[in-house]
Amino acid sequence: MPRSKAFDKNKVLKKAELLFWKKGYHATSMQDLVDHLGINRASIYDTFGNKWGLFKMAFELYIFEYTEKLNDSLDTELDPKDSLGRFFENAIDESVKDKDKKGCFIVNTIAELIPGEKELEQLLDDTRALIQNHFQEFIKRGQEHGKISKEKDPKAIAFILYSYYNGLKVLVKTNPGNALLKKSLKEFLNILD
Repeated sequence: MPRSKAFDKNKVLKKAELLFWKKGYHATSMQDLVDHLGINRASIYDTFGNKWGLFKMAFELYIFEYTEKLNDSLDTELDPKDSLGRFFENAIDESVKDKDKKGCFIVNTIAELIPGEKELEQLLDDTRALIQNHFQEFIKRGQEHGKISKEKDPKAIAFILYSYYNGLKVLVKTNPGNALLKKSLKEFLNILD
C-alpha cells in the first residue's frame, strides 16, 4: 500500500516560492530546498519531478497570486487614478518593508533565466500579456465611465503601467526611499489625465 504524503503540497510550494524568490533558481541547491521545506529529496523528486519542476510550480503559484491581487485591486474602485494609486502604493509599501529586498519574482526570473529557457519564456510572455490585459481592460472601463480620456491608447498605457511596476520592483532593491517613490508615483499617474 502506498504511503500518503506527510506534507501539504500547497504549503511546500509557498515555501519553495519564497526561497526561489529570495535566492534565485541557480543559487538554490537541492540541499537548500530539503532544509527549507522540511521534506526529504525523495519526496521532492516524487512529488515535483526535480528542482526545475518544483520551481515551475512555485513560479506558477506566484503568478496566480499576483494576477488575482491585481484583479482584486483594480476592480474595487471606480476612480482609476485612485485604484491604480492604491495598487502601486501597496507594491511600494510591500517592497520597502521587505527586509530581504526580493523585488518581484517575475522580474528576478526574467533577469536570471531569460533568454535560455524556452518553456519559461512562453510562460513569462503569457503572464506579461495577462497582466497587460488586466491593465488594458481597467483603462477601457475608466474611459467608459468618463474618468480617462478616450484619446488615450489603453494598450500603450497598459504597457507603461506594466513597465513602471517592473521598474519599481527593481529600484526598491536599492533603497531610493519611500517618500521619493510615492512622490514619483503621483507624477507617474498623471499619464491618465
